[in-house]
Amino acid sequence: MGCNFLKNCLGARLDDTQLCDIPHCRLELATHIGLKVLQTGAVLGVMSAPLNLVLSGNAGSPLCAYRQKAYEYGRNGLALGALAAPLIYWVYARQFTDEECYNRAYRLRINRCTLTTDRLSALGVGVGIGTAYYLGEKLSQGALFGFVGGWLLGESMLKVLTCQ
Repeated sequence: MGCNFLKNCLGARLDDTQLCDIPHCRLELATHIGLKVLQTGAVLGVMSAPLNLVLSGNAGSPLCAYRQKAYEYGRNGLALGALAAPLIYWVYARQFTDEECYNRAYRLRINRCTLTTDRLSALGVGVGIGTAYYLGEKLSQGALFGFVGGWLLGESMLKVLTCQ
């Protein structure tokens, strides 16, 4: 990964020669797969917590119980995602030749929908931490809920606007 990768992630407009400059395509692909697995684990964890409370007969629990369970499940989903990401990358990318890996990394660089979702997810972490700090809550809770919220915002916004 190089300077052009970071510029692209931050939203700078790059010309085609800069987009084609991919010195470490396997690392870029691993980064992308790792982030997507982390997002999936966190989202599934946070979303499954209320369902678990309802199915276990605790539907009348106070809102803080839902928040705490969502945090616990989301944290566990994030941890599972962190453990599974290298394995998923190895299973997925080991079959790629260098040319196929380069092609996939290039297509990920030019995919504005994926980049926007990832940016909003990262922005959500910052907003979540700031909000948690302001409210006197755990910063890790704010980071997790911001991460999931940013991802959900990015996915729903892009489905509605352009990238169906």
